[in-house]
Amino acid sequence: MASNISLFPFHIAGTFILFLCGIYIVSVRGFRPPIIYLAIGKISIFLVQQTIYFVSLCHDNKKKEDTAMRKMTCILVFILSVLSISAADITVVVNVFKEGNASALAGNMDTEVDIAVPGAANKGTEAEAVAILTQFFESEKPSDFTVLHHADRNDSGFIVGRLTTSKGESRVNITYGVKDDKVWIQSIRIE
Repeated sequence: MASNISLFPFHIAGTFILFLCGIYIVSVRGFRPPIIYLAIGKISIFLVQQTIYFVSLCHDNKKKEDTAMRKMTCILVFILSVLSISAADITVVVNVFKEGNASALAGNMDTEVDIAVPGAANKGTEAEAVAILTQFFESEKPSDFTVLHHADRNDSGFIVGRLTTSKGESRVNITYGVKDDKVWIQSIRIE
């Protein structure tokens, strides 16, 4: 019995590590839909409940302990597989709009890009899209960019944001494709 109780600190440490993995996905990877906060909270509560259940089983007979360990192992494998799902890294795109540095997008544009900014619209090459965006940033110096909504699907995604410039606020819509966790911008619309 004493050897089973000694597993308890490891179980708590595992729960804490899983919680930190969830926070990493939310804060570093840029995956921020509100549902993820709810999911992290629910998973944390569930893991605490399972910890209490596991400890109570340690005081029962050996057969129940083996069943609880198998159950906890399955739950741990499931949670780790869910947490390993990662969203495309949009930090490059967000930083471009915060800093007003359109040339940083040069490696993240698709072969053909649809771009529309106040006073200019074009469907053309990466170089043309960067040039139009550079002109926009020169005329309206960005001071802040906030992601309002971000979603990834299998091989595509979109970002809706609010861009604060020297001339006011604009809504930004960006659609992109995803290949090898890299964002390939397909369209940029600033309204």
